[in-house]
Amino acid sequence: MTKLLKKIRFTTIVLILGVALIVSSVFSLLTIQNLEGNARVINYSGIVRGATQRLVKQELNNEQNDALIGKLDAVLEELQNGGEKNNLVKLADPEYQGLVSGLQSKWGELKNAIYDYRAGGAAGPLYGISEEYFELADQTVFAAERYTEQAVKNAKYFLFLVTLIFLAMVVVCAFFASSQQKRREKLLADEKEALERQIHLNQMLNDIRAPLDELPELMYVSDLENYDLLFINKAGRDSFNFKDTEGKKCYELLQGLDAPCPFCSTPNLKPEEYFNWEHTNPITGRHYLLKDRLIEWEGRPARFEIAFDLTEAMREKQNLKNMLETEQVIVECIRDLYQNHDLPQAIPLFLERIGKFLRADRSYIFDLRGELLKNTYEWCADGIKPEQEDLQSIPRHYFSRWIEAFTEQEYMIIDDCEDLKITTPLEYEVLSFQNIERLVAVPLERDGELYACIGVDNPPPELMQNAVSILQTLRYFLMLAIRRTEDEAELTKLSYYDNLTSFYNRNRYIQDLEAFTDYEDSVGIVFLDMNGLKSVNDLYGHSRGDRLLVECARCIREGFGESNFYRVGGDEFVIIALGDTEAGFFDRVEKLRGYFEHSSHISTAIGAYWTPRGSDIDAAITAADERMYSDKQVFYHGHHTSKRYRYINDDVVIRSEKQTEEKISQ
Repeated sequence: MTKLLKKIRFTTIVLILGVALIVSSVFSLLTIQNLEGNARVINYSGIVRGATQRLVKQELNNEQNDALIGKLDAVLEELQNGGEKNNLVKLADPEYQGLVSGLQSKWGELKNAIYDYRAGGAAGPLYGISEEYFELADQTVFAAERYTEQAVKNAKYFLFLVTLIFLAMVVVCAFFASSQQKRREKLLADEKEALERQIHLNQMLNDIRAPLDELPELMYVSDLENYDLLFINKAGRDSFNFKDTEGKKCYELLQGLDAPCPFCSTPNLKPEEYFNWEHTNPITGRHYLLKDRLIEWEGRPARFEIAFDLTEAMREKQNLKNMLETEQVIVECIRDLYQNHDLPQAIPLFLERIGKFLRADRSYIFDLRGELLKNTYEWCADGIKPEQEDLQSIPRHYFSRWIEAFTEQEYMIIDDCEDLKITTPLEYEVLSFQNIERLVAVPLERDGELYACIGVDNPPPELMQNAVSILQTLRYFLMLAIRRTEDEAELTKLSYYDNLTSFYNRNRYIQDLEAFTDYEDSVGIVFLDMNGLKSVNDLYGHSRGDRLLVECARCIREGFGESNFYRVGGDEFVIIALGDTEAGFFDRVEKLRGYFEHSSHISTAIGAYWTPRGSDIDAAITAADERMYSDKQVFYHGHHTSKRYRYINDDVVIRSEKQTEEKISQ
């Protein structure tokens, strides 16, 4: 062994010295070659100087030498850039390169002067430029010589330095050989100790492989440096369905990648500590809690990893999260419907919440009553074209399949619109026009009858079933909100409208009077009272009196035109006209009087008053009421009075009744 080590040491020293000798020899040869190239450059720079002067003399002697011009062109080009024709190198000297560039420029001027002289020009310019060119060429030769001299000096210095280095290497090699001998002896001892330790470790490793293989959790070991998969237990082999791991990389077998995982935990590992993280494996599709640690495996630094399958727990967690989010959206939608009693405001917000939660392109409500279906409400996601205006008159038979399903209390779900292209082309035409690929819709019913449907377009496939459950839950609350709004509207109508005449009632009259006090324009008030209604009710019943009231209301509306009409008592009516001129108002009052006199057999007392300011409306009402009372006194002055002093004879009543009935029947 000692002889072998000595032989290795001697070989190493010889090899190092031989390499140093070769390097110095190669450098010397390169230096000589460069000096030869520099010498050729100096020589050709001188040739350019002399050849140019010769060319000028020949030209002045009328001897044209185009061949020499071409040769000078080539030489100058190679002096600047190097070339193979004349075997010239490019000097890496800024001063020389600048002079050569100037020489090229001056050569161009000289050639132009030669051509001018040939064409009959004067000899003076040619001679002058040739002198300038000679001076510049002289400087170029000197620059090349200076550069070459400096290169020779540098080569000398470098060769001297190489010699010193060579000698130093001899000394270092001798010292290195001595120290290496000592190190080798120590390494041999350490190697023997390590071998014994490795044998012990391998035995221990074999002892722990068996229990690791029996672990139900996936466990593996990978090389820390080259990612070789060193060990994987039975649970891991079964999970990834492979047996042979020889020469395989952990990222290749466990992640299906061609390169180390970008999320590899190795940079985060610290000695004696576990690193915990979570990851969903793309091959098994399972979600794991991973615990990683640095270990030594068969004498190699390695990463130990054990994986706990959390897939079912994560699914339960995600399902719970989805359920809570769904319940939250449902609660918010119900709150929107019940806090906002204005459906045109509440329903769009309701549809927006549903559409955004289900990540749909659109959410909408379709009115399914009648032979033409129409889109009554619509919400669209950003970038989605609204279609509501184009969907106001869709023939019912286009969606007969939907109507049939909704009638049977079933929902409509379309996973792929293209499936309808052949089976239901009319339905496909409407849906494809809106770029609908899939949808979910559920029916809305009212009193057991199909009323409308609510739907969403193009939710993600994984949310289709969730969309069904959400829409089916919310449809009941939506219909309750619609019914509540309609009931409130009916109550409002009952509160502010007279059912018999469709005029505003006394409640609305009192409310409007407060509002009209702030009215800045003119106001006209008309009080109208039917004469003899009490007697008609007593003699012929309230049904006949009601018909007279309806006829009277019709006459008021037709005779006075557009205004606010009120029935404030059993036989008392009030008209409030806003913004009329005084003349225009009283013209309409007279027209109303004439309408009752000529077009109706109903007797009325009328009082009217006009004021230019709405703030005086109370005084105007009092004045109009007094005038109506005066008009009524005139009527009863010419008729017999009952106990209430209001009486019209039977003939007038009967005649009025007959004519009223004829008008109503017509």
